[in-house]
Amino acid sequence: MVATILAGVVILNTGCGNTTDNDTTTTKNSTTTEDSTTMEEITTTEEITTNNIEDTTTTEIDYSKVVDNFKDFDINASRINVPEDKIIEGYDFSEDVFIGDSRTEGLTAYAVLTTSTVLATRGLMASSALTNKFIDVGNNEKSTIIDYLKEHKFRKAYIMLGLNELGCVIDTYVSSYKMLIDEIREVNPDIEIYILPVIPMVEERTDEVYNNEIIAIFNEELKKICAEKEVPFINVSAALINEEGTLPEELSRDGIHLNTKGLTRMVNYLILATQN
Repeated sequence: MVATILAGVVILNTGCGNTTDNDTTTTKNSTTTEDSTTMEEITTTEEITTNNIEDTTTTEIDYSKVVDNFKDFDINASRINVPEDKIIEGYDFSEDVFIGDSRTEGLTAYAVLTTSTVLATRGLMASSALTNKFIDVGNNEKSTIIDYLKEHKFRKAYIMLGLNELGCVIDTYVSSYKMLIDEIREVNPDIEIYILPVIPMVEERTDEVYNNEIIAIFNEELKKICAEKEVPFINVSAALINEEGTLPEELSRDGIHLNTKGLTRMVNYLILATQN
């Protein structure tokens, strides 16, 4: 087995679906330390076309202005400057759940959110989200996301998956994501689901497989999923990217995962986009 090291990420050249997920989860008030993410070698790249859904990245605004209120917020802005030093006051995620991989783990690992429930583990993919038992529910038992949601009801669900599937067949990613949305709605019909993009990487950390061009392809597919399932696509990348459309080093700890400033920006964008 051949392994390639990219920015602390081990890429196993064994094809898609062979990632070994760590039995780690961050839930309410957890302070687990986040490590590296495992991704696989890409097996196919399919050309796609943009469908006729609302484009959330069409309007440019004054990026020098820090936006911290609903009045000045433009959800269609391609880039927007939100606070990075503290969370906007007056909003609470205690009734919400965050679902994702190691990028989402950072919300509690860095104590950016301390009252929300975060169901996340390193290496999680859309294709494994329904079957991976990684949530510690006590008595040495672990639960899947869906089983956990059967027992715990939430107001909103924020989902961010795809980093670990850049090396997978994109059709599998799409079908798995749709199934995840359907299953969440089945066990919690009243929940509001929000889909977050695959956030770009620092350009210097990319290669011919894991790069921002492929991330853009996956995000276009996510927009199609959202249109079909009537789920909002919340472009948190607008609060993170630089003028080149990539993740700046100052918002990342390793070129892939967000640091405290980046995570704070992401949460503030979610507040302005979904909490009003």
